[in-house]
Amino acid sequence: PEAVGVARCTSGQLGSGGAQSGGPDAEGKVYGSFRVVNVSGTPCVVEGAGVVGLAARGAADPGRISVVRHSSGDAGGGLPDPSQEASRLLLRPSGSYEVKFVWVPSETCPTTGGTPTPTPTTPVEPPTTPPPTTAPTEPTVAPDPSTNPDSGGTGGSPEPGPAPDGGAVAQLLLADGEPADGSVVVSHTAEGGGPSLSTVVPGACSGTVYRTGLLGAS
Repeated sequence: PEAVGVARCTSGQLGSGGAQSGGPDAEGKVYGSFRVVNVSGTPCVVEGAGVVGLAARGAADPGRISVVRHSSGDAGGGLPDPSQEASRLLLRPSGSYEVKFVWVPSETCPTTGGTPTPTPTTPVEPPTTPPPTTAPTEPTVAPDPSTNPDSGGTGGSPEPGPAPDGGAVAQLLLADGEPADGSVVVSHTAEGGGPSLSTVVPGACSGTVYRTGLLGAS
C-alpha cells in the first residue's frame, strides 16, 4: 500500500552499497551478497531482483559454472528462505535492498591447469614413483661380478643411476600436483540497468551459484 503512486526506481536513483564474499566453509561453500541503495532524495519502487552473472578466470571452466534461483531444499540451504523475498520493494532515500548468493563447488580446481576433469587422475600418479624400489634386486647381482676387477667397475656404475632418476620424477610430480589458479567473478546488475557490482570467489573452477531474490536490508 505504501508503494501506491510511487514511481519505479531508475538506474540514476540507485547506487552501490557494496559487494562482498567470505571465505569457504567446511564444505567449500562461499557466501556473499550485493547491496543496492537509493541514492536519490525521493522514494522509489524496485520491481525485480536484477541479474546475477558469472565470469570464469584462470583455470575456471565456463562450461561448468552456472547460476540458479535459490529454492527451499536446494544446496543453498544457508541462504534466507524464499518466503522472505519480496516481489517489489519500496526504497526510501538511503534505503537499500540485498541479493545474497552462495557458491557451491562441484569439483576442486585441476592440478595441471586444464579442465577440472583431470583432477581424479592426480591421486593415481604418485604411486607410479615407488616402482624404482625394484632397484634393490640389482645390488644382489653386483656382488657376484665384484670378484672380477673388470666387471666390478661396470657393476657399480648402474647403481647410482636409478636413485637420482627416481628422485627427479618424484619432485616433478609434487610440482605438477599444485592446484591450478582459478576464480569466478560473481556480478549483480540492478533492475533497470544499474548499478553493477561484482565480487571474486577465489579457488573456484566449477560449481553453481544459488542466488536469492529481493531481500529487505537489515
